[in-house]
Amino acid sequence: MSGLPSVCWVVALKAEAKPIIDELELIPLKMRTNFPVYCNKKGSNWLIISGVGQNQVIAATNYLREISNSAPWSAWINVGIAGYGHDSYGTLYVIDKVTLEKSNIVSYPGVSLSTCLPRAGLLTVSKPKLDYSGQDLIDMEGFSFYATASRFCGHELLAILKVVSDGPKSDVRSLSSERIFKLISNNIKEILALASKLESFSKLEFKRVIPPSICDQIKKTWHFTVSQEHQLNILVRRWLAVFPESTLLSTIKNENNSKSVITLLSGSLGEHEVDWDLT
Repeated sequence: MSGLPSVCWVVALKAEAKPIIDELELIPLKMRTNFPVYCNKKGSNWLIISGVGQNQVIAATNYLREISNSAPWSAWINVGIAGYGHDSYGTLYVIDKVTLEKSNIVSYPGVSLSTCLPRAGLLTVSKPKLDYSGQDLIDMEGFSFYATASRFCGHELLAILKVVSDGPKSDVRSLSSERIFKLISNNIKEILALASKLESFSKLEFKRVIPPSICDQIKKTWHFTVSQEHQLNILVRRWLAVFPESTLLSTIKNENNSKSVITLLSGSLGEHEVDWDLT
């Protein structure tokens, strides 16, 4: 992946993964892997099939990060089915609260996503649950996925999407691969639209974190400490938002050292007010 913006998908079942694989034209990695792993030609989308359960999804999420060489600006999505006590079979939910069963640990994913899709809480359990009397959706991976992936990137780059597959009228024991595939397929347009938003977030974070390429030219001329490099990166990014790039090198060419470069840039930018949230 070479550190480029990307989306990493984690799904439990092949039937859940297939609609995503088909739509994104993902192909399996030719190398031998611990889990089934797929990727598109550009390396902008990676998908792993974890199998069911919390330990499986923890191992698979960590493995996908390693094998894809995902960067801190990569987006992460868990897609799958879930049980629910309300009559909303086939509905896609964005999860904004996830709780680990038999604990008081709660996390809040998906808050930054702007969408008209309904939101719901999710209870992650250790074994299939036939009691649908609670207020949250029920699955076996969501909490552990979020707890693992949130160590890799910011919370605004994470999402859990669940399609209601079972409930009081038809419990989890009635599920089949064909039924699961259809549930995800029926919602694939909305799933990919949300993924596209997360990919945009990934690109913005990439631009925010990666220093402009002209910084490398500057650092070849003057020696900067680690602290000064951080200052330089910020100042150059600000400069490029105010002035044409072509003026930067000519402006600092007569400076004697890194400190004077930083001083000059800081002074030149001091009179300009810019809304950096828009750059």
